Amino acid sequence: MSQQIQKTSKILITGGSSMIGRHLYDCLIRRGYETPYILDGRYLVDLTNQRETEELFAIVKPEYVFNLAGYNGNISFSQKYQADIFFKTSQIALNSLRYAYESGAEKCVNILSSCAIADLGDKKLKAEELWNGPPNKTIEAHGFAKRVWDAYSRQLYKQHGFNSVCAIVNNSYGEYDNTDIEKTKAVMGIIKRVVLAKRQNLPAIECWGTGQVFREFVYAGDVANALIDVMENYDNPLCPINVSTEDEISIYDLTYKIAKIVGYEGEIKWDTTKPDGQKRKSLDISNMREYVKSEFTPIDTGLAQTIKWYMEKYND
Repeated sequence: MSQQIQKTSKILITGGSSMIGRHLYDCLIRRGYETPYILDGRYLVDLTNQRETEELFAIVKPEYVFNLAGYNGNISFSQKYQADIFFKTSQIALNSLRYAYESGAEKCVNILSSCAIADLGDKKLKAEELWNGPPNKTIEAHGFAKRVWDAYSRQLYKQHGFNSVCAIVNNSYGEYDNTDIEKTKAVMGIIKRVVLAKRQNLPAIECWGTGQVFREFVYAGDVANALIDVMENYDNPLCPINVSTEDEISIYDLTYKIAKIVGYEGEIKWDTTKPDGQKRKSLDISNMREYVKSEFTPIDTGLAQTIKWYMEKYND
């Protein structure tokens, strides 16, 4: 469907100031793409606003769009602001895709969180099973809203032949991660807590849940390279593609791994009155390697890089 992407093609990144957005910009430059546009840097636009979104796409006229923008946070944030999360993320999806198509874009790649896939227990989650049940109840607003990207992409393709594909990405981490207490996710939340305890010589830290849930964590720089591979190689708007590592780790083991890297030797307590979230989110990537050629960073390496960045940036 799509033509060969040229290194001079006009590329727009929405959500460009996010962790993945900043890595994506860097990766595009390293791979020879010339000056992609970053929405949150060069352009300050409210993507929930139809008029502003329409004007943005009319001015930029991107040939290719990476849609990373959304409104979300951690489990606590998701349980406080369900309606806001669903409305804002859904509106961003509808506006961004509509005006990408109307402005003449060649292709969109939209990032979906693994939270969007149906919670099917312990089994590996296939991309084609996205709609086979509701998301986990702890993050259902975010999960359902993310599905809007897939739903609207399908309709745009069926009516207009528009090439808008979705990549379902597992839990990501890395430099530039959000450190806001309500919006930071598992890895950065634990890093922040452990580093603070180390610096303040605290005897113990407390983490949510039992720690006995399993996740696959993907370094953000690897996600960025994978998204570029998807843009270059994957052209099926009727089925998303999973992006993950298949390397699972429990939150319990992740926490102790981070503590070891930081050098924190205090006690780690688990507040079992707080929710764990989904028991397992392991993505089936059986077809990913046909389209994604990039390598993935081992978690020990990725964690060490992320912790080093955090400790240098937040050194008080």
